[in-house]
Amino acid sequence: MEDNLTNRLQQVVTDLGDEENYPDFSDEEYESYLNNNEDEEEIVDISEEDMLKMLDAQENPFITCSRLFRADFDSIKLLNQDQVELFKKQGYLIINDFIPHDLQIKAFEQTRTLASTNMMQAAGSSKSDSDDPYRNNKARTDLTTWLHHNEQDGALGELMQRHFSLLGADLSTVIHLQKDWKDAEYQLAYYKGSQDTPGYYEKHRDAFPDDGSDASSHMSQRRVTAICYLNHNWSEKDGGQLRIWTNNGQQDIDPVGGRLLLFLSGAVDHQVLSTNKERVALTAWFS
Repeated sequence: MEDNLTNRLQQVVTDLGDEENYPDFSDEEYESYLNNNEDEEEIVDISEEDMLKMLDAQENPFITCSRLFRADFDSIKLLNQDQVELFKKQGYLIINDFIPHDLQIKAFEQTRTLASTNMMQAAGSSKSDSDDPYRNNKARTDLTTWLHHNEQDGALGELMQRHFSLLGADLSTVIHLQKDWKDAEYQLAYYKGSQDTPGYYEKHRDAFPDDGSDASSHMSQRRVTAICYLNHNWSEKDGGQLRIWTNNGQQDIDPVGGRLLLFLSGAVDHQVLSTNKERVALTAWFS
């Protein structure tokens, strides 16, 4: 088994420390230095982006995350074996018509109502730069809100409790998850895009690459990202495609209403391209 994520992160920090230039002590001075500083712990500041680069250099993240899969297809109900094997092979999977058209339209309208009644807020606005020096609050322009699996009403509640429940149960069968699938995080995102002020979300990744081998780790790693698009009458000229980076290069995915996109959270970099009209998506992260 490859080194787990905790060990790999520790190795990155060790490598950073090895690159520093220490004074040229004599043996006696060096021994005195160690005795006087043995209780001090060095703190290394490193951005999430730089950490990802270093982890990716250790091993291709798609190879790392592919070890999350397990060959257990007997009890899956929504997915099939061919889809799971394709998901493992390429790191992402597209499923069209994941939900009925009428449910998609109702969920879209419910989201518009939430946005227009100030029930959604600018993404990242709940955490200031002083709380997180690496957070870039200008990286995205959407309004968001967190939803709860058993508390949401209306079409969004049906989408989560019926369709995402089937998905979560299947994912917990074929992929090693650290948490129960019922503990998935749900975020609703609304872009009020226009020709004059297009919406966007800069390139990013949802998690560090993880193969599930660190069973004792307290790190809660997102392992699968599931996005259901709720857009109405989408066309290519509207923009808003999700650009993903895979082993085969980049691919642009249209946010067609009813479409489900799955990808490995620790492997796939992604970006929302400029959107010229309203764009709605419900994302679930399974850890």
